[in-house]
Amino acid sequence: SRLCFVSLLLHWLPSERLQATSGFTCFADEHFMDTVGSTSMIGHTWNRCRTVSTQNDIWVVTSQTLSSNIQSELPELQPAHCLSEPCARNTAPAIALSALHLLEEDPEAIMLMTPADHVVKTEEQFKASIDSALALIEEDDSRFVLFGIEPDYPSTGYGYIEVGESISTDGSKVQSFKEKPSLSVAQQYLATKRFLWNSGVFIWKAKTIWQALQEYEPTIIEMISSLKPHLGKPTYQQALAEIFPQVKSISIDYAVLERSPNCCVIKAPYTWDDVGSWEAVARLNPADASGNVALGPFVEMETSNCIIQTTSEHLVATYGIDNLIIVHTPDATLVADRTKTESIKQLVEKLKELELVAYL
Repeated sequence: SRLCFVSLLLHWLPSERLQATSGFTCFADEHFMDTVGSTSMIGHTWNRCRTVSTQNDIWVVTSQTLSSNIQSELPELQPAHCLSEPCARNTAPAIALSALHLLEEDPEAIMLMTPADHVVKTEEQFKASIDSALALIEEDDSRFVLFGIEPDYPSTGYGYIEVGESISTDGSKVQSFKEKPSLSVAQQYLATKRFLWNSGVFIWKAKTIWQALQEYEPTIIEMISSLKPHLGKPTYQQALAEIFPQVKSISIDYAVLERSPNCCVIKAPYTWDDVGSWEAVARLNPADASGNVALGPFVEMETSNCIIQTTSEHLVATYGIDNLIIVHTPDATLVADRTKTESIKQLVEKLKELELVAYL
């Protein structure tokens, strides 16, 4: 079976954790940002996928507004493998759409779903974990294999997976899924050593996820299936524009994974970070002697433990502050308490209420 990578760039609304490249710009821009080294997030994801697959087996699901950026950033990506959604419908419809295309090419295709905003530093271990997951699927192709990350601090920004009965050397059944917890609950999870962070990376047979969606969310499959006669034809984009906005918006977690008895999890052996939080940006970039992480022109006096991000033509200067996040963009500026970044979503909601979405 072909192993096909599907990279999801589905963040249509502003992130409630990391407000994108900066401030209140579209979170999807994050996938092009130079966060680690000289390569963008989507570039890192492409290179990682290329270590275990051919470029012809890599697909990207994104928004129509980002499609041209993707093609420029990834010139080796086949144009037909850049699937552009006309509107936001969360991960289940996006996965159904990509499965429709994959199954048309190979009925036995295996899908590895990976967000484009992850940093994986140990690619050999990444490849080893893929091999372990493939072995679990080869043994039982009804399985949905998730990649869990062993927590090293009590994060309130990730969902958790409770590890159940062992089924292989490094694989276990999923006992339960847990929503993003409070700090006290996260501390309990960390203490038990039975919980992993849900990395949002999944691997399964395309036909298996299609069948599961057909069982649990039949209307999604019914509507996505109606696109099949249009695949590869000039009528496809028009049909997609008419049908996709009508599809139910739901995550793959709620649509399938939390309902299915066939989920298992592998403890990922590689070094991982989800660049969807400001603390991740701080971890992945060097700090100065006062603990400040600056991405862009920055001058400080008596400033410590701050995260600064700005555009190349705009200097940020600070005096006498501590533990803040300051983000400058061409049309908005964010200043927040670094200890309260999980609550930025409340600010985002207020901007929506004030009809200031143009700044998001």
